[in-house]
Amino acid sequence: MKQNYYFLVILLSIISSCQKESEIPTLPPITMEGKNIMACKINGELFISKGVPTYLNNLGVTFGRYLNSDNSRFYRIYANVNKPYHSISLYLYDYNSKDTLYFGGDANLNEAKYYNDVNYGNTYRTHSNVSGKLIILKDDIDIISGTFEFEAVNEWYDTVKVTEGRFDIKK
Repeated sequence: MKQNYYFLVILLSIISSCQKESEIPTLPPITMEGKNIMACKINGELFISKGVPTYLNNLGVTFGRYLNSDNSRFYRIYANVNKPYHSISLYLYDYNSKDTLYFGGDANLNEAKYYNDVNYGNTYRTHSNVSGKLIILKDDIDIISGTFEFEAVNEWYDTVKVTEGRFDIKK
């Protein structure tokens, strides 16, 4: 009986020591199915936002159409996450189903923003000296999908690099 007990203890200790290796988080694949996801790397750190914001939970991914005071249209692709709070906004002012749009530059109205709530908040923006681009992969009545990258600066001229960005949103 003692042999069975020792065998059981050894077997359980072996099984409990066999832990599954923890998975290293990676960027999700680029999709065009309306999965309501935006992901990228911000200075090499993963940013992944999923789902649609609701009244009780404002975290997620959205696509919106808006009017300026002069009745010109613009579009916004937006995503946020918590812990700590971060958000990315992509403002598209010259969007007419173009394949590639650019952020920054002197004559370009499109703008990309990154906000983080670390150290009382920082807003990083593209402008004439820092830029980026957005490539539309799919845009139909139901879905908008694409890739993006940009560099942006805050008011203290700290720079942030957003790379390998992708979004897939059900409109």
